[in-house]
Amino acid sequence: MIKKLLLAVIILVLLLGLVFYFNNGNGEDPFTLQREAQLYVVFEDERIGVNFDEILALEKHEIQQEGENLDPEYVDDIHKGVKLIDLFRSLDIPLEEINQVISRSMDGYTVALFADEVLDKETVYLVYAINGEPLSPMEEGGSGPYRIALRDDLFRQRWNKNIKELEIR
Repeated sequence: MIKKLLLAVIILVLLLGLVFYFNNGNGEDPFTLQREAQLYVVFEDERIGVNFDEILALEKHEIQQEGENLDPEYVDDIHKGVKLIDLFRSLDIPLEEINQVISRSMDGYTVALFADEVLDKETVYLVYAINGEPLSPMEEGGSGPYRIALRDDLFRQRWNKNIKELEIR
């Protein structure tokens, strides 16, 4: 009986290992993406790698949320980043073909962004610094190297940290 239980546990552990391996972006170490600040944009059948220097070359913006209902912990945070629409333009992605953008984080959390949000010039940002400090990687307990920020989401329920991939549908 104990041998059967032990065998079942070993098989379960192996299966879980395979699931994590294949859900991790073709077996690559997820923390390598953060150390190298690599982001992937998936459009049609193409997976485009974007590095931190390419993102820094885009027009930078500072975002500070305002509102009566904003959590006092976040009132003074100033986020620095680029507009998501500018990133897509720099990659020559036809904006009229965007129906939805799915942001995926290192831990598997996903957020769906509607086309009208992404195409609005003042709504969705790819953030890489808060209060002048770069976002630290997940392995250091941080939320970087990138996070998605929505200016109008006062409670930050649709913000997504530790971004590794943006899929355009």
